[in-house]
Amino acid sequence: MQEQPNIAAQTADFEFAALQEARNYRAALFQEFDEFLSGDVIEVGAGVGQLTDCLRQSPRVKRTIAIEPEPAYCARHRAQFPGHELIQGTVADLPADTRCDAVLSVNVSAIFAVTPLPNCAQNCCRPVSPSNACITSILPATSPGG
Repeated sequence: MQEQPNIAAQTADFEFAALQEARNYRAALFQEFDEFLSGDVIEVGAGVGQLTDCLRQSPRVKRTIAIEPEPAYCARHRAQFPGHELIQGTVADLPADTRCDAVLSVNVSAIFAVTPLPNCAQNCCRPVSPSNACITSILPATSPGG
């Protein structure tokens, strides 16, 4: 018996299509991070906005800045969240005077996230107290190409 490939897995954004339907997954992730997310939050690797929606609905989060390098995902993000602050690029593209209370990065390639995130937190998180600046991150099991 020859297996038929999953047709959805043949599209360029199959992971986003699956995550779009994974409401319980998003809710569970956000529940784990919620206590660390308040004030101004930078969402690194926002994709098409799966967690952006959770951030926008949180009463503790006052402002979110989404960062996404992929132009197609940015277009979908903007369509879903018109007027939401979105930077097409990486943390290196944040304005120098950007400040935040937390940085969130979920399912972002280690190449994209690991090195820049500590610098992003160091440069952007408000130095009110050591416990105030948080990086919350879940990285994929493998990096691109590996």
